[in-house]
Amino acid sequence: MKIIAAILLFLGVHISGFSQVTYILNPDSSSLKIHGTSSVHDWTSNVEQFDVEITLSEAESANINIETLTFEATVKSIKSGKRIMDRKTRGALKEGDYPTIQFVFQEFLTGTEDSVEVTGTLSMAGATQEVSIYGQLMKSQEGIIISGTKALLMSDFDISPPRAMAGTLKTGNQVEVEFAFFLTKK
Repeated sequence: MKIIAAILLFLGVHISGFSQVTYILNPDSSSLKIHGTSSVHDWTSNVEQFDVEITLSEAESANINIETLTFEATVKSIKSGKRIMDRKTRGALKEGDYPTIQFVFQEFLTGTEDSVEVTGTLSMAGATQEVSIYGQLMKSQEGIIISGTKALLMSDFDISPPRAMAGTLKTGNQVEVEFAFFLTKK
C-alpha cells in the first residue's frame, strides 16, 4: 500500500509541474509570406488563408515542449497582387490536384523561453519532404508569437519555377517563407 501511495504522490508532483495548453491562430494578427527572385525583379506573395494549432507542455521552468502542431495553407489564397503571377503560382503548385500545403509535425527538437525547433513533413504540389523549422518564440499574457524564415527549393518538391513572357521572365528556384503566427489560448 505504501508503494502505491508513493507512486501516486510522485505522479501527482510530476504532473503538477507541467501543464498542456492549446493555442489557435489569430489570423488578423498573423502573416505568411513567400519571397523569391526572378530574372527581372524580386517578388513577394502573401498567403491569405492558413491555419496553425499548437499544443505546448509547459514546465514551471522556462523550457517548453511541443506536443502537437498542425499547419495548413490554401494554395488559391497565395496572392502577389499580379494576376498572371498568381495564376502561374497556382499552376506550379498544381492547385487543381493539391489545393493545400500541409506541414505534419514529427518531432520536437528544442524549446526555450525564446525559440523552438521542430521537424516534420512538408507537402505541396504532390511531393513531400522532411524539413526542420526554427522559429523565435515570444510569450505574452495574450498568447504566443512564433516567427521566423525558412528557405526552400522548389525543385525539392518537383515544382518547376514559373516562367512568363515567353520564357524571358524566370523565377529563381529558391524561395524564402517568412512567418509570424500569433496564437491565443483555445
